Amino acid sequence: MPLSEVKNTYDSSSTVTAILPNGSKLKSIGTTSCNYNGLKLTANVYSNKDMNRPLVAADDFTRQGHEITLTNTGVTITKPDGSILLHHPKPPSSSLWTLPPPEKTVLIETTQPQSINNVIKHTVQAGLTHYLSASFGNPPDSTLQRALDEKWIELPNITAKMFRQNPPHKIETGEGHLNLHRQNFRSTRPATQSVHNRIDNSNNAYSRAWEISSSDLPAEFPVTSFEGNKYVLITVFKNYIHPEGMPDKTARSYKKAYQATFNFFAKKGHTPNLHRIDNETSEIVHNYIENERNITIQYVSPGNHRTLPAERAIQTFKNHVISTIGGYHPDCPLQIWSHTLQAMENALNQLHPYGPNPSISAYHGIMGHKYDHSRYPLHPLGSLALAFTPSDSREAWSVHGLRGFIAGLAYRHYRNQNIYVMSTSSIRTTDTFDIYPTKVNLPGSTIGEIISTKLDNIPTPTTPTEAALRELRKTINDMKTRLNERVPPEGNPGNTPTPNQRVQSTTPHPLTSATTTARRRGRMTSTYSQYETNLLPTAQRRVIVEHVGQTLTDTEDDKTFQIVGIVKKDSDRTYPPVPFYKYYDILIHPHRQPTNELDFEFTPTREFFIQRRGGAYERRPESPSSLFRWHTQINSTYHPTPGQQVLNVDKNGRQLKMGSALKSEYSREWLQESDNEFKLLIKETKTMTPVKTMNNP
Repeated sequence: MPLSEVKNTYDSSSTVTAILPNGSKLKSIGTTSCNYNGLKLTANVYSNKDMNRPLVAADDFTRQGHEITLTNTGVTITKPDGSILLHHPKPPSSSLWTLPPPEKTVLIETTQPQSINNVIKHTVQAGLTHYLSASFGNPPDSTLQRALDEKWIELPNITAKMFRQNPPHKIETGEGHLNLHRQNFRSTRPATQSVHNRIDNSNNAYSRAWEISSSDLPAEFPVTSFEGNKYVLITVFKNYIHPEGMPDKTARSYKKAYQATFNFFAKKGHTPNLHRIDNETSEIVHNYIENERNITIQYVSPGNHRTLPAERAIQTFKNHVISTIGGYHPDCPLQIWSHTLQAMENALNQLHPYGPNPSISAYHGIMGHKYDHSRYPLHPLGSLALAFTPSDSREAWSVHGLRGFIAGLAYRHYRNQNIYVMSTSSIRTTDTFDIYPTKVNLPGSTIGEIISTKLDNIPTPTTPTEAALRELRKTINDMKTRLNERVPPEGNPGNTPTPNQRVQSTTPHPLTSATTTARRRGRMTSTYSQYETNLLPTAQRRVIVEHVGQTLTDTEDDKTFQIVGIVKKDSDRTYPPVPFYKYYDILIHPHRQPTNELDFEFTPTREFFIQRRGGAYERRPESPSSLFRWHTQINSTYHPTPGQQVLNVDKNGRQLKMGSALKSEYSREWLQESDNEFKLLIKETKTMTPVKTMNNP
């Protein structure tokens, strides 16, 4: 060993001469003793200019009966009695096995093995697993872990071990998948022996009935999609869950949804022999399935939905949708949910097994192949994105892209994304886009990943070049601003920001607010047209029309609206169609009606009125639990906000018009002000120009 490594005194009376492979000779300056966990060895000491690190011969251990085992992961020295003297790891990239200095050797106990869990997350890998979870709709960690373990999902940079060591544990997952604990889970009661008669179900028709499909319709979605869909027909076949959007529950919509569903499975080479549904059906649907598709229908017992396989599929799909929407950008409109159905379907079916063959995913079983993540890369749905605008489609000084939100993949294109563009209210398909997720970091964008990439580019880990070190220092200096945002300067405790935590923000789930207002809000796009009020019964028409122009407050979110008209849905095929009130928020638009249809909201008029037994149609009485509170004192044309002085009304609170004003006690003042206004328009502002009758065009 070199002289610099000698901790004790050395004996200079004994020296040896070593011959190197190139023929040169090295002469030692003495000997010293060292101890490897009780094994005493004699080491030759050389000057520091002749040797820069200690060397040990294998013969020093083997002559005393020890065995040396060299593996790709390290070196292990075993005592004659079979116990381990010491173990030292070897980096996979290194071609040398090294031992620690004698005073730093570690004894490995074999009689009582112990393990230490890593409680510090690998920041770079944790960022990848978080993004993976968000791209798959924030499923439970155990579900995604199983998919990786079973190799249902294969990605180049993410392994099952990496995910196991860095589980995301996201709050969006709990919002969609948190369930009540099962009974007797970790019970404190004494365990009792129970005897169950095991039944062999290997030949049971129900246990092997993978040729049976099932469908059901969950409750109405809180928000009508931009495509006009309010319902989702869920069909499960061979454990594959397939959704189809529906605008309403008419027989025509049911038939169209079933037709799309069976066509989907038929194109993949799968056709059920029997279809099990509940009793909510029609002759049109029944004849279509049995006569046109030649599939036998089986109805479940009324009120007994436990035998309907689609019930469990509905729960699984709803949980997946809720957790997926939980990852939306705060400004992303919920109305894009219908556009994202296919992306959610593909992600969900990669996470659970195929019915006939549980060793593969449901997606693999139906499609005949694994999902190609290279061809169709997944990204978190609802994330803010920038869709590229070609140079020939934009002005010279226009921005190079339009802001929107990820709505799923364009599966008929190669590596294309569907992006809902807010400015055009339409879907744009493009292969050139950029993503700006808010709840997860884009892979490669974190500080740790950037520095790690720079470290990986250093030629040799043991002897980095000066140029590589300068590049690394430059990277860290460039990021000082971002680092300072996370680590505040000392001596300024008053401005200490809240540290980043694993627990996400407490912003309400998008569906939470949407559910509370779904009873009064319809689809916020141009799908409404003017209602012909003469179609309404006389009693209803008089009351409904009288409330146009009045103002009300929603007690759930404390927003104040003004009713501006009566409209109907363009998709409504009933007669007479259902009338809707059209209204807008007067606090957001205090001066005039908005011009964008998306700024209006719609509610069926029947939610504001009740019909008495005698036929009288009147407004619902207000109570502390009422959804709406009317403001009769607020004028409908030039309204103030609640609490301000009332404008443009007479002393009785009625709307003030010119005819009624001239009949009042202030008629002289009204005429005088009217003359003054005309003089102002003609003489001073010259807004109006008097023209003789003979000069009229």
